[in-house]
Amino acid sequence: KKVRRVEVVDTIPKSPSGKILRRELVQREREKQAVPT
Repeated sequence: KKVRRVEVVDTIPKSPSGKILRRELVQREREKQAVPT
């Protein structure tokens, strides 16, 4: 495995227990790819 890309964001989505919500990050990325540039 290797890092494909690094992206800086203002806030990382976290659950009430403090865990990172990876599903939300994946969803954000899919939305970005769906929008034609």
